Amino acid sequence: MAVLLALVTILPARGQFSERIDVSAIEIPAVVRDASGKVPHDLKPEDFILLEDGVEQQIIGIEYMHPVSLPVTEKPVSGEAAVAATRERGQIVIFVQQTLSSTYGLRASMKALAAQAEMLVRLGDVEVVADDPTPHVVLPATGDAARVRAACEDLANGAAGHAEIVRLRTDLLQDRNSAVEAGTQAARMNSDPAAKARASAAVAQAARARALTSARQESIVLRARQNALLSWISRYPSAEQKRLRALLLVTDGFDVGLEFYEPLVAADQLSFLRSLSAAPYQQEINRTIAAAGWTIVSVAPGWATAAPEFDVSSSGRGSVGVSSFTSTNLHPLDPLNELARESGGSVATDMRRLPADLGAIGERVSIAYQVRRPRDGKVHRVEIKSRRPGVTVRAQQWVVSGTPDAVDTARATTLAGGRG
Repeated sequence: MAVLLALVTILPARGQFSERIDVSAIEIPAVVRDASGKVPHDLKPEDFILLEDGVEQQIIGIEYMHPVSLPVTEKPVSGEAAVAATRERGQIVIFVQQTLSSTYGLRASMKALAAQAEMLVRLGDVEVVADDPTPHVVLPATGDAARVRAACEDLANGAAGHAEIVRLRTDLLQDRNSAVEAGTQAARMNSDPAAKARASAAVAQAARARALTSARQESIVLRARQNALLSWISRYPSAEQKRLRALLLVTDGFDVGLEFYEPLVAADQLSFLRSLSAAPYQQEINRTIAAAGWTIVSVAPGWATAAPEFDVSSSGRGSVGVSSFTSTNLHPLDPLNELARESGGSVATDMRRLPADLGAIGERVSIAYQVRRPRDGKVHRVEIKSRRPGVTVRAQQWVVSGTPDAVDTARATTLAGGRG
């Protein structure tokens, strides 16, 4: 997404006065498909309806976006300098959430991405970032497919996932089972019914307190990981005109609503429990990242029940099967699906479909619309609908109109089309 501004001065033939018109235009990259799954090649502005904050806007141009060619040479730079040095090309960031992934999911994701190294560098310069213990560059932004492949393969062969949310919940269930078993044995040895009742009540109270403590810890973990992702993405400069930006989020998915804990706490604790939910902040993150022009593809093969066991040996405990993972995460893909919906991206759980998900990023079209409100720097909700039968459109749902990075293109498109 790019915000464009054109200042047009109209001078009459006699030069007696001038009129200055401020025209703001916003470009939205969108995935458009016909009934056969292909990109229609004759799209026109009248094929779409675009709403901003519920108000229909004038679409002034449709332009097809294609991956840029590979660079001829490359300088070995790192960190922020690498990002700044390659701003004319597309920008692909592989953000590896080791903290929330299983080892199996992490390695399966990186193996699949390694196989798509050539496609990735055709889309743009690729940077690999891992978040353990804090976000750091694994591979600086590069257009070299061999380097991208090698970095992904290194993670695929040696990286370990920590599955922090799964561990918290698994520990809670193990402690709960142990406490119940100990309480049952104590009750059997006590013949006093009143004492049995008191013991059972004490066990139940301790279990509820333990669940609430675990929920607090999970809330802290999720907020820290959310902050880490948002802070890292915020470090990149504003996108230039029609510049492709894609965030490939490697993760196993995670719950944000704490529904898992609701049956484990007392009724009078539910209100406090729900106040710990990470969902509201996740929604803010979704809007912020999408409005900055990032299309998000979550790479999440590790949630599937058919996956082999993942390693938790680093914690000193035995191996925990994926059956535990899926039973402790009630809706792991919900946050990822919401990220995809609001950024115009997708969620890849079947790695055989990953090439199609990545290819869709480079086959988008740019839909430019004109607004005459002030450039307020605020986030606005957009919705694009197709007027043409059989044609679907998927695009980011948030934009920001602030200081533009490029000028004149939207106005030139309007004038060239005879609509200005």
